[in-house]
Amino acid sequence: PGYLGHYVALKTDEKTAIIGVKGTSGLEDMLTDACASSVEYNIDRPFYDGGGTALRCHEGIFLSSTRLADELDPLVKNLLVPSGYEIIVTGHSLGAAGSIMLGVLLRSRIPSLQQSQEKLKVYAFASPPILDSKSSEACMPFVTTVVNNCDCVPRANIAPALTTMKFMKRVDTKLKLKGLDM
Repeated sequence: PGYLGHYVALKTDEKTAIIGVKGTSGLEDMLTDACASSVEYNIDRPFYDGGGTALRCHEGIFLSSTRLADELDPLVKNLLVPSGYEIIVTGHSLGAAGSIMLGVLLRSRIPSLQQSQEKLKVYAFASPPILDSKSSEACMPFVTTVVNNCDCVPRANIAPALTTMKFMKRVDTKLKLKGLDM
């Protein structure tokens, strides 16, 4: 998994920081997308009240987002949070997935970001599924996702593909039993 391209923009008069995370645009990004195994990782602290430190997530997104969080952590912890900035993280596709994971990691590392839903917000456009169900639901207070009705990326998940394959095998078996196979 690679490096997530990003930028940080500050609107000092409104005390707003925007962290934009770039989507897939090259081979390295495609390899990050392709490292899609669902792996369990432990984070520093729970990212929500009552949560645990283990979460199951997209391997490539977790690793690349951890690198990004490591890079941005000093800026957020030592400048933005103490100065009272609202932090907005946003991205599209790979950038959306990285934005969500960055939000999770920052909330885990900086407990004050959990105290108010206004301190950290994530706007994710066409994010692929990257977290287990419980962790996804825990993101609802600070993550807003936007999905085009016809976009397949946000629905790209191994579980529906396996369900479809099982269904097709049952259909094939029934067709063979009726002599309708090819």
